[in-house]
Amino acid sequence: MIIDDNKYYDEYKYLYPCLADKIENGFGNASNHILDWIRNSKVQNVLDLGCGTGHFREFIKKHTSGVNYKGIDIYSDENIKDQSWFSVFNGIEIPCKQNSQNMIITKQVLEHVRQPYELLCSVSRSLTDDGMFVGTCSGLEPQHTNSCFNFTPFGLKLIFEKSGLELIQLKSGITCDNLISWHQHIYLKKRIEFSYEKSNFIKKIIEESLKNGISEKYINYICCIFAGHLLFAAKKIK
Repeated sequence: MIIDDNKYYDEYKYLYPCLADKIENGFGNASNHILDWIRNSKVQNVLDLGCGTGHFREFIKKHTSGVNYKGIDIYSDENIKDQSWFSVFNGIEIPCKQNSQNMIITKQVLEHVRQPYELLCSVSRSLTDDGMFVGTCSGLEPQHTNSCFNFTPFGLKLIFEKSGLELIQLKSGITCDNLISWHQHIYLKKRIEFSYEKSNFIKKIIEESLKNGISEKYINYICCIFAGHLLFAAKKIK
């Protein structure tokens, strides 16, 4: 297979800077992906966009020290007893000063946002010059509770750039077939755990690609195309 003749090559070149050079053993766990960026960036303040009841707050408190966590969402859940860390917002305008946030995180929220471009512009305005936007969103995922949009790797980078964000890392979370299987069980009211292992479907793609001399970086791009969830990190465009 000659990569230069592949019809996806232009998209690959566009995403090239965001992709890892080597294939990972498994696929990224969304919570650990965000946690790694918090730890490695050594930020003191984190704003959780679409925090729900704040379940991720407890995860961060458990695995970090000295991180000031704040959360925002479009509604206030009755299960949030302590409102000191939480604010309600309109789903578009992040309630903070311009250039004030070191890191904004979001976990499987963007696909539920009705005006993603406007919200991402607000994310960009809210970040400091060296601030980071880190999170996950739906790729090839079935429709679920009030989901409005899914993102392709190309489309995610494009909308980030249009809103003032530079995508610097993109990788696959749970694969599409494992995620579809999980949703199938949910609709049948049989709850199962996520599987972050490489599925046979993805294993075959990787195996055939390596046989054909495809680079590991390009294979990571293929894995993102078939990702159920996309894991990303972006910085503000100065």
